[in-house]
Amino acid sequence: MRKIKNILINDRLTVRLATLWLIGLLLNLFGWTVGYSLLPEQLLQGIFPGGGFISTGGGVVDTLISIVIFNIIIAGGIVVASNLFRIRWFPLGYLVIGIHWTSYGLFLGTNSFDIDQGTKIAPSLSHLLSSPGFFEITGFTFIAAATINLYIYHQETFFQMSAEKTRQWTLKRLKGKEIVSLVLGIGLIFWGAYKESLSILFG
Repeated sequence: MRKIKNILINDRLTVRLATLWLIGLLLNLFGWTVGYSLLPEQLLQGIFPGGGFISTGGGVVDTLISIVIFNIIIAGGIVVASNLFRIRWFPLGYLVIGIHWTSYGLFLGTNSFDIDQGTKIAPSLSHLLSSPGFFEITGFTFIAAATINLYIYHQETFFQMSAEKTRQWTLKRLKGKEIVSLVLGIGLIFWGAYKESLSILFG
């Protein structure tokens, strides 16, 4: 457990980012395999409210802006807000990222997106690496790894009903490389949103 801790909250951003991304990728493929092999098609369609926020009545720019606003302010905001908390040593934002990766895999495996893909898609790295969601969730992963040192609350267990405030919040805790990672994460979210806009409007 100590080795896992040392890797996941390593002082070197590249170590914790690579580890978090690899774990996320494995969780995605696991969720994808389960969804494709065991779950009914479109089982999860409509369970997340994101589709209702996305504009599809205008052009690429309108759709892009609506996706970016949802992804950065809502989804990205949840990642950063969660990283204000630590359960012992574990950044809570990491749990959110794990859920992002896994649920995206489940959606791929069950064809549960608001825009029907036609049929279930078998787990495929090439399909994943070309999908808009891959870039968006990778962006969230960059943000999560970059912001773990912003934490101000501490809990001993996940089931504790209250958290102890251990220090004041400040952006000054972000190092230069963490700021770069944060910006790169936002850039990946923009790129994924652009690809998603094209997919929504033009198929």
